[in-house]
Amino acid sequence: MRECNKEETKTIVATVDAVSVLFAATSERDYEMSRVILVDVGNEFTVLFGGHCSCYGFDEVEWDATEYTEGELETLAPTWMGEGGEYGALGRFLVSWLKS
Repeated sequence: MRECNKEETKTIVATVDAVSVLFAATSERDYEMSRVILVDVGNEFTVLFGGHCSCYGFDEVEWDATEYTEGELETLAPTWMGEGGEYGALGRFLVSWLKS
């Protein structure tokens, strides 16, 4: 696992295309919203997490990115399932997806 710095995160967000997105979940529409996106970047995966506390939408989101190997995702998936929300949905997706 490796936390990406702000410049790396901006580059990842700017270059993500629909083909590389494996999973995305958004919280219920409200003044405080969050989104988690799983991106396939070859031999590694990046989890993008963004949130905002305004009514401006996701254009004003500050994104965080963390890179994971498949093995790390497999280890973390059950923990994320227990968290609920967007990470819970990601954990459920990963458990199913990694089995296939």
